[in-house]
Amino acid sequence: MIITSKDNALVKHINKLKEKKYRYSFNEYVIEGERLVFDALKYNQNFKHILIQQGKTQNYCSLLDNVDCEITLINEEIAKFISSTVSNQGIFAVLEMPNINYTVTNKVLILDNIQDPGNLGTLLRSAAATDFKTVFLYNCVDAYNDKVLRSTMGGIFRVNVLKVDLEDIKQLKNNKYSIFKADMDGENVFNIDIKQENIALVVGNEANGVSKEVSSICTSSLSIPMKNNVESLNAGVSGSILMYELSKGEF
Repeated sequence: MIITSKDNALVKHINKLKEKKYRYSFNEYVIEGERLVFDALKYNQNFKHILIQQGKTQNYCSLLDNVDCEITLINEEIAKFISSTVSNQGIFAVLEMPNINYTVTNKVLILDNIQDPGNLGTLLRSAAATDFKTVFLYNCVDAYNDKVLRSTMGGIFRVNVLKVDLEDIKQLKNNKYSIFKADMDGENVFNIDIKQENIALVVGNEANGVSKEVSSICTSSLSIPMKNNVESLNAGVSGSILMYELSKGEF
């Protein structure tokens, strides 16, 4: 059977999963593209359904042999209809959101009011690359937004993402974490020597920086020196630089 109608129940469900409230009511989200689907398989995500455009199954033979879920063919029109990109690769998957894992690693990234999906995706990708395996989201854009997912380039499957409140961040401090915030008036990150075992980095909102309530919990401030009168970097870039510098000696 090949789905050819936009009124098909599965097609309607997938389109509705683009809405945050609907995603969380079903505890499911959609990914698309070869890279994300194969990474989801590699990192043992729970597949609920896979849809492949008619005529492209030969591109995904290895996937079809290794995944344990229902696989449905769709025509080109439906692939374009459910895609969030201009040019799709003809493969989509519905995944179950992972179970909440409250285990906190020794390096934590705290994202405070990050609203741009591209920035959040970049930060999640960099967190995975620098072993900041626990990511706290405090009043941020949803991590399962389609633009965030694409920006992570599979990083979403490599870190533990937790939506938190202020008390969760305070608990880190109670547990003797050193909590550094990104701040233009902070100490030059290239001049410090991090010896603490448990650290957290706070990256704040794109326009307003770290909020007052989160800032009050932080123990230190870090800045990135800049030349040529450049005043700031975007959150994704600055957070990535800071994570790499805080991880020096680990590579």
